[in-house]
Amino acid sequence: MERWRGKFALVTGSSAGIGFAITEGLVRARINVFACARNVASLEELTASLPSNSGTIYPLKVDLSKEEQIKSIFQTIQTRCGHVDILVNNVVNCLSGGLDGQASDDWRLMLEEDNVQTGHIININSAEWDPSYVGLNFCGATKEMTSALTKALRYELLQKKSKIRVTSIRPGLVASRSVQELLKDDQLTGHEDSPALNCQDVADGVLYVLSVPEKVVITELSFEAH
Repeated sequence: MERWRGKFALVTGSSAGIGFAITEGLVRARINVFACARNVASLEELTASLPSNSGTIYPLKVDLSKEEQIKSIFQTIQTRCGHVDILVNNVVNCLSGGLDGQASDDWRLMLEEDNVQTGHIININSAEWDPSYVGLNFCGATKEMTSALTKALRYELLQKKSKIRVTSIRPGLVASRSVQELLKDDQLTGHEDSPALNCQDVADGVLYVLSVPEKVVITELSFEAH
């Protein structure tokens, strides 16, 4: 992780669950994080609890379903540091909106900045879609789409001879807040006792992908609970 210390990351969906765990893991590894969330109160509390040698959290209150707010993120980043070195897409809307034929010039600029010599895009997807998780079928189908978009992005960057790496992280069932709510509402019937990962497991996966030697590229990381 040494090469990433002092660098800048952008993490979406940072206020809770997987995004929060990823943000905390990165800043504890001394990486500065632009943390996007609709509610930044938890991020401000996290900042107050971190050791003094941690990276810095820059909370960004934003709704990623709104194009103008996505643009404001990039304007903030370009003003403060020029570009990010790590992009963790933890929100489906951010990924599909960002890759969709490039509605945002700022998004394209972030990928094509001439002075970006290397970087890493990490998309949080999910393990192979299992239709028996009825309450998660829409989410599962969407994640399958984002997995395909991740492969397409990796190919496009390779065609441009870009040094930016792309990784798809595909965890199995995660005991996130949304999954807990679905269980409470009986929308995951038959899976009440299924083993589940916790959010920290996914964050550890992100840190592992970033920690491998620079000559190694992990294109996809899949794991599940037992």
